[in-house]
Amino acid sequence: MIASLREHFLDARLQKKVCDFDDALRYSGTAAFVAQRTKLLKKLRGEGVVIADAEPQALHVHLVQAYLKDETRRRGDLRLRGECGNRSFCFFQEPAAVGIVGD
Repeated sequence: MIASLREHFLDARLQKKVCDFDDALRYSGTAAFVAQRTKLLKKLRGEGVVIADAEPQALHVHLVQAYLKDETRRRGDLRLRGECGNRSFCFFQEPAAVGIVGD
């Protein structure tokens, strides 16, 4: 499961009127970033990754909704991966155990 923070200012910037060259640069850079982000999230979903994608104030709701819809919850097997400095970690919950495994 991935918790992806969607920034409101990106959507707002794409809604602003383009009046000069600097605005055009900001718009095109923002549009390229949003398109690349959307493509990546679509690819991950296609590979079966559960993604909660929302603005910060709504992320907790989207995380719960994604978790409740996820098939892994029904099996009792939740795995989250991330980076913490130079150490990757995995939180896991299995029917018999709950723990943290570090690489």
